[in-house]
Amino acid sequence: MSSLYVLFAALPWAAICQDCDLVGECDVSGQSVNFLQTGMMHKEQAGSIHFGFLCLGDLSYVKSAVQITSHLAKHTNRSLTVHMMFDMDGVAEVASSDKWSLALHDLRSISVEQSAVYRALAGKVKSSTGKMFMYKAIAHTIVKSCDRLILLDTDVQLLHPKYFGVLWNLFDKFSDSEMIGMVAEQQATYYSCQSGRQGVNGGVQLLDLAKMRGNSAYNQIVSAESYPAWFEASKHKCPRQNWRWGDQDFHTLLGEFHPDWYHTVPCEWNFQLQSEANMGCKACPIILHGNAKRYKPFFKDTTLTCDEVSKLPAPSPFTIAAILQGEAQKHHLAKCMCKDVKSLSLLTSALE
Repeated sequence: MSSLYVLFAALPWAAICQDCDLVGECDVSGQSVNFLQTGMMHKEQAGSIHFGFLCLGDLSYVKSAVQITSHLAKHTNRSLTVHMMFDMDGVAEVASSDKWSLALHDLRSISVEQSAVYRALAGKVKSSTGKMFMYKAIAHTIVKSCDRLILLDTDVQLLHPKYFGVLWNLFDKFSDSEMIGMVAEQQATYYSCQSGRQGVNGGVQLLDLAKMRGNSAYNQIVSAESYPAWFEASKHKCPRQNWRWGDQDFHTLLGEFHPDWYHTVPCEWNFQLQSEANMGCKACPIILHGNAKRYKPFFKDTTLTCDEVSKLPAPSPFTIAAILQGEAQKHHLAKCMCKDVKSLSLLTSALE
């Protein structure tokens, strides 16, 4: 039976909230049904769970990764293997524990060819953070010990760590051609793309690495020789995009040409706090994404509780519409989070 692999891009993030409800009053507009349809009522797969983190530039990111892993270890009896992708000394000393196995992937030791590919991809990104996340686009060449991988940004909170393995079940819903699963962007960031389909958010990604390795067309695009010219010839598909967001810009643009490579993940697996009124997720969040600087203090070394929801800032301070949307969003989150956790008993029993 396949193991579960998870990769987190390392920026400091929070402990994981327990005070959340996904049934009853949280069935908003019928959309929370997606949560059950994604496999919640199925038992988690047996075997080791593989987690990983992308830790660049500072050991504080590794320390955050260890804190996250320690917390997750409290919510599962399954063995854990933690994969660290990093570019600094001291990682093994900080990340080792008798509670999990540790696998190290030193990005300073990748091949000349891999480095050239990364530089080609990052060279078309207009922000330093976005450049960093372009390692995700070549994860299939860096992490070679597994065939399926889940990547998370670390400005997220896992509101239901016990059920996190359920996300793995979505891989089995991929079609033969689908190899990348992502949630739609919940802002109007990519409305200008010519296909009319909304782009994707990079905070949660399901990568079928085996399919990516075997897809010659993908690997031809993602090559040091081809990518710069491909990008310049293709970017007209999204004429208003500023190309600052790294991997999610890359996947949005690639999806204009190859939509059959992408599987749409239900929005509750990447509930974005920075969202637009007509595009925000109406389901109750399983993974909460603080996708703007104003939310970072609420996602660092804390658990976001229902009481703290009222303290969240609005998505934008500049428009009345945005502020009203912020209040509506907080009300929705409060409905989801300020519930008796016992109401999860039905879901809990289905996994035990």
